[in-house]
Amino acid sequence: PAAPPPPPEPPAILPVLDLAVLAALVGDEAAVIDEFLADYSAATIPLAAQLRAAASAGDAATCCRLAHRLKSSSRSIGALALGALCAALEAHGKANAVSAITQMLPEFESALAELQARILAHQASPVAPPPIAGAQP
Repeated sequence: PAAPPPPPEPPAILPVLDLAVLAALVGDEAAVIDEFLADYSAATIPLAAQLRAAASAGDAATCCRLAHRLKSSSRSIGALALGALCAALEAHGKANAVSAITQMLPEFESALAELQARILAHQASPVAPPPIAGAQP
């Protein structure tokens, strides 16, 4: 059988964390944004571990399901770069392309680590207004 076509590559530059996306969803009150970011961080760590385990086990369906959850939550907080990676992981899961998922995991891990660092930096800053949409990270 012919290999399925690869999913489209995400655009080259997407923001790691665009808080204007989250602010548009929940308002611009700093405490609310911080709570959403904390909840996201707490939920993402176990989901990422489950994704790694599913990829190691060759379980494309579970990878697809987890990538979908991570994609949706990442995009909702403005983690657009990670959301795009998760969309690609989800597409690979739908295509049962576990080897492609495994190849993408280092990029996923790197993007997740960078996002977690940005979230921690935001939470540590006394006042951090949402960045202007379209501004470079």
